[in-house]
Amino acid sequence: MAANSLRAVFMNRVSAARQYSNTRSGKERVYAMATAKVNKYERENPWYEARLSGFLAVPSGAR
Repeated sequence: MAANSLRAVFMNRVSAARQYSNTRSGKERVYAMATAKVNKYERENPWYEARLSGFLAVPSGAR
């Protein structure tokens, strides 16, 4: 029974997060998180250059 209620809480959180990400500030926050991930990846792998189109990481020599 406890597992079911825990799952319900989790699903509520997921749906709340989905609704939040549909708002403008939510989209900006998601974009900021993705950008931060890309920046972190670039710092750790300086020979990669992040492309803004779909956050594709392309080797900078491919330009």
